[in-house]
Amino acid sequence: MKTKYISILLLGLLGSFFTISSVVAETQSKSVLGRELRSHPRLLFTDSDEIRVNNLLKTNKFAKKLSDKLHREADYLLTVPVEYRFYEDGSKVPPLHISREYVYRMITLSMAYRLYNDDRYAEKVKESLEYIFTLPLWNTKPEHFLDVAEMTTAVAIAYDWTYDYLPESLKGKIRFMVKRYVLDHAVKEYREGDDTSWAKRRTNWNVVCNTGMSLGALAFAEDYVGLADTIITNAVRYMPNCLRFFAPDGVCYEGPAYWAYTNMYLSMMMKAMDDNLGSCMGIDTLPGISNTARFYVDATSPSKRIFNFGDCTEGILPYAGPAYFYFSGKFQQPEVARFARETIMSLLDNKERTRWHFFLSLAWCDISKPEESTRSEKVKIYRGINDIVIFREGHKKDDLFLIAKGGAPDMAHQQMDAGNFIIERYGIRWLEDLGADNYDLPGFWDSKDGGKRWNYFRNTNYSHNTLIINNNRQYVPGRAYVTDKVESKKQTSVAIDLTSVYQKDADRVIRRFSLSNKGLMIVGDSIYLKDTEGSVCWNAVTSSKVLLDGKKAVLEKDGKKFVLQILSPKNAKFSTTEAKPFTPFENPVTGYTLLQIRLDDCPEKEQYIEVQLGE
Repeated sequence: MKTKYISILLLGLLGSFFTISSVVAETQSKSVLGRELRSHPRLLFTDSDEIRVNNLLKTNKFAKKLSDKLHREADYLLTVPVEYRFYEDGSKVPPLHISREYVYRMITLSMAYRLYNDDRYAEKVKESLEYIFTLPLWNTKPEHFLDVAEMTTAVAIAYDWTYDYLPESLKGKIRFMVKRYVLDHAVKEYREGDDTSWAKRRTNWNVVCNTGMSLGALAFAEDYVGLADTIITNAVRYMPNCLRFFAPDGVCYEGPAYWAYTNMYLSMMMKAMDDNLGSCMGIDTLPGISNTARFYVDATSPSKRIFNFGDCTEGILPYAGPAYFYFSGKFQQPEVARFARETIMSLLDNKERTRWHFFLSLAWCDISKPEESTRSEKVKIYRGINDIVIFREGHKKDDLFLIAKGGAPDMAHQQMDAGNFIIERYGIRWLEDLGADNYDLPGFWDSKDGGKRWNYFRNTNYSHNTLIINNNRQYVPGRAYVTDKVESKKQTSVAIDLTSVYQKDADRVIRRFSLSNKGLMIVGDSIYLKDTEGSVCWNAVTSSKVLLDGKKAVLEKDGKKFVLQILSPKNAKFSTTEAKPFTPFENPVTGYTLLQIRLDDCPEKEQYIEVQLGE
């Protein structure tokens, strides 16, 4: 009985402390980095944004459709328990997925509260916040800080957008918990962490975590004077450790899946800085940042699929979310806004479940339209850690589309796929990328040369549309890059130098892609082996039915045909073998064929393979 009394007394004192703290804060300076602090709401969806959206809803069908979806999803979330720990089959939800679910719930419910003036949504937010702080991720030594950063994002947005509804006692608890278990940890990490720290590393973690910290600090800026200054200053200092790899043309070297993840959080960081500091403090002027959305749009095929290189799921649809709208508005890119509307509308029409930050698409909605153009540029090169080459016969679904890449296998989320490409015609992907494998495989992140990551089929050149020389894997520290672009009246060609990734077996390897005016693609490989009697395998992956006729391979799928023809060497022919993993522990590979040209016991060091793709 005595223990119970003391607990109640402590809770009462703690509540009083939170209330007194908030009153004291009212008398303190309200500025961030010398700029007067905005009142709530100040994160990502300001009062002026809200007015603009409400005006859009009166006239714009796209915005209205987004709003209708928001209303339905928010109503659905009113019916689900606030607790989210188990899937329907009874298995536990991983902590990161729990955080992401609450990002979605807090954005969806809080926005519905603001747009529809219905306290039921705010009450659900309040109940959810009370539950969130019972989760074990709030501790002084977080094991996986990405979970904490995303949950901090969820909490900061909910706190900011429902600030006028939440009771002072709960707001005080939120501030106390986030400061103690997150923001104070972040300050220490900025001070003591090395270059492998979440705060300073060169991968997507950097941008996601620094954004989460900055949103949390801004949400409570009036209560912890100077803390937001410290966190934002350090975030802006260290985010370029990752963002510098977007130079010069906006390619995200980690692949398209991480393009979406990184740029969603980057766009939130930049929007928050725009609104609260009046600028992005130089983040927006880093090489490649202003062009990265254009790159992603250009790299999406006529069938509306992405080039899923690196650790990216096979067959994935393009990202459908708000980051496009931030970039289109910030950098005056109406063609990006149009792509965003088309992609998001497709998702809405298919009645797919929305997730994560999706409804920021309504908050940031950009209805600008590009001027009509002939869009005649058939070849585009985007340079970066992974140089990307894009060939388009045109912009209709039936037109030929090929996208190829250089490579840097030792970078994060990369595979031995230098020289890899995919090709489409008739809206069908004929040569494909198998995408990512299971992240939990033993040694999956051991990516040094000879590391265990390279024991898995999908991560090697054996599973890609590239070369295998002397039955060896590509050299992990190697680099492959675009060397030239040659245009003539008959064709346009681009060369990728693969020498570095095959340096153990060849003195020089050049792959050249050429698009003729007749809509035919030619892939030519010049290989200079180190020794005679070596072997070269031209490798390609397809899920199509394959019919072989010596130097010709006919691919059949969905009632269409696509022909590959060997032009050189004269005595070469196609063969096929089943695509399958190296070990039983990897994700299965079902329904895929390896289409190959094998040159064994080569009598001469200099070899040339040329294949025509198309009718």
